[in-house]
Amino acid sequence: MDKIKIRTFNVKIDNKLMNKLRIVLNKQDPIGIYFDKKTNFDEYDPEIKNIYNDFNKCKNFKEFSKLVYSIFQYWFGADVAGNKIKYSKLSRELYHILKKHLKNDKTKPKILFKK
Repeated sequence: MDKIKIRTFNVKIDNKLMNKLRIVLNKQDPIGIYFDKKTNFDEYDPEIKNIYNDFNKCKNFKEFSKLVYSIFQYWFGADVAGNKIKYSKLSRELYHILKKHLKNDKTKPKILFKK
């Protein structure tokens, strides 16, 4: 996997999939910023979009796990992101959801870049 390029973009993700990914991230809450469904259910949306966008660039789970950790380091800084070990379970859950979804949905992520 090449070095990760984080970009500002809008990614069109199926609502059902997006909500599944939100639930996992909010449950794991690696940064400690999720409060409740009414307050900030979409708090991790930028990270979800980056993860979804770059999922197909990963050849295996190990690369995907590095991707997830790198994205959190980018968005929150290394100090706030913390140790990569706390991302293991999160990465595994996200990987299985995305792998299953993309296996069933043969289309690639649709990216709409901001100008």
